[in-house]
Amino acid sequence: MGSVGERLMTAPRTGSRPARLWALWMRPGMGPDEEAVMDVMRGSLDEETLEDINAVFAQMDALHPTADVWYLPLMGVDLPAQGRGLGSALLRHVLTSCDRDGLPAYLEATNPRNRDLYARHGFNVVGVIQAGSSPPMWTMLREPARAGFEHYRAGGIGVPRANVEVVTRSIEAFNSGDVEQMLALADPELEWRPAFGAATGGATAYHGHAGFREYWRGTQEIWDRFHFSPERFIDDGESVVVIGRGSGHAKGSGVEIDQPFAMLWKVRAGKNVFGQTFTDPAEALRAAGLAD
Repeated sequence: MGSVGERLMTAPRTGSRPARLWALWMRPGMGPDEEAVMDVMRGSLDEETLEDINAVFAQMDALHPTADVWYLPLMGVDLPAQGRGLGSALLRHVLTSCDRDGLPAYLEATNPRNRDLYARHGFNVVGVIQAGSSPPMWTMLREPARAGFEHYRAGGIGVPRANVEVVTRSIEAFNSGDVEQMLALADPELEWRPAFGAATGGATAYHGHAGFREYWRGTQEIWDRFHFSPERFIDDGESVVVIGRGSGHAKGSGVEIDQPFAMLWKVRAGKNVFGQTFTDPAEALRAAGLAD
C-alpha cells in the first residue's frame, strides 16, 4: 500500500453508468487535514453547528489511537449499489494487507448500518463520539488476524468457509425458534453446553438430538424471548467462534438482558458436533485456543 491508499472501483451498472465505490486509507502516522476541512465549513455553516463540529473533531483527536494503525476516514458506495457486498470487497482489499503486516485498522462509523458492516469484518467499538446536536459516531478498532484464523461476514462478495455457513444457518434457526432446523444441522451425537444451564436449573451439558430437545423445552419455560445478534465470525478451520450480543426477556421475573454473548461451534462433515455459549467472548476464544 502507498503512503495514502485511495482505491476507486467500478461495479456492474445500476442504471445508465457503472456504480462507483471508493475507500481512502491513511497509513500509520498520517491524518486528515482538519484545518482545511474547517476552512470550508466556516464559510457555509452557522456558529452553533461549527461549535458542535469543533467538539466532534476534538473528541476524534482524543480517541484516535496513538499506536500505528491504518485509518479509514472515508468509504462510499453509490446508493443504488448498496447492499450488494461491494463495501465488503473494498474493506477486504486493505484488511488482508493489515493482517499480513500485523497492523491494526481504525475508523469512525457514522451510522448503525455501517457500524454493523465493520463489526462483521472484525472491528470492535471502542468509543462513542457525540456533541450538541450531532448524531453519534462509533470509533472502531480491528486487531490484525493471527495466522491460522480469519474474520468473516457470512454472505456478501466471496463465499465463506462451509463451516461458517452451517453456523450462520444454525444461529438463524436458533433466533427464529426453529428447533427442527437446528437439529437438521446437528450431528446425532451433538454435545451442547449452554451458558445459563446450571444457573437456571438445567444441566451443564446435553447430548444428542434428544438432549437438545430437552434443553430447548427448558429455555421455553424460562424465556419469553432470546435473540443472539452475531457481529463477527472467527474460523480457524477447526472451530468457529461467533461474537455478538444476547438479548432476552425472562418469564416470571420480567428481567431484561442485553449483554455480550458468544458461541463456540465445531462442525464435521457439514453438521454441528459441538456447541457452547458464553457470556464472556474472551472465554469463547480461550476455549477455542484462539486467545493470546
